[in-house]
Amino acid sequence: MAGAFADSKGRYGYRRIKAVLKTGVSEKVVRRIMAEEGLVAHVPKRRRYGSYEGETTPAPANLVDRDFMYFVKSVFRV
Repeated sequence: MAGAFADSKGRYGYRRIKAVLKTGVSEKVVRRIMAEEGLVAHVPKRRRYGSYEGETTPAPANLVDRDFMYFVKSVFRV
């Protein structure tokens, strides 16, 4: 059992170890033996999404030079 676990580089849990061994041993027995030998499968950590790819570029210059506050000013002139 330790050989099958080592072949999987510590990634297989009790279900896959049982499938690799192809024996009639129950899953409970496989779990017990793995616990006795201290064989614990490596579970990768979940990564949070991050869209940051490096330094941000500065905002482009206002080439059109539009004043979008004109609409706001006209709404409040009642």
